[in-house]
Amino acid sequence: MHRKLIRVGAIGMVISISLGALGAHQLKKILSSTSLEIFHTAVDYLLYHSIAFLLLAALAQFLSPKYLSGVIWLFAAGMLLFSGSLFSICYLQTKAVAVPMWLGILTPIGGLCFIIGWVIVALAAFRKL
Repeated sequence: MHRKLIRVGAIGMVISISLGALGAHQLKKILSSTSLEIFHTAVDYLLYHSIAFLLLAALAQFLSPKYLSGVIWLFAAGMLLFSGSLFSICYLQTKAVAVPMWLGILTPIGGLCFIIGWVIVALAAFRKL
């Protein structure tokens, strides 16, 4: 389990750093300042939660496997829904395509996944879950 967490975290770090560099050097030429800000928010949260996967490998001893699995799925869903929806919105804006309403709804759902995951981690710090 620990190796999988490290793999996911490391791959997430590679992706977030690569996308951050892309945004800093290439996308600023084609995205509006608002879209670029959205893009960087997506990169930031992807980076933060890639680090969180690395931390989960160390924190795994404080969570029962059942709750650890839940946190992993919540963080993965948050990364996909939050960052993925923001990346998609930026992409659609570069193509001058209308952003579907359902895509914008995914962002706060992803944020909620992050919050619930962190609440579980916090509860584990107070008692063994």
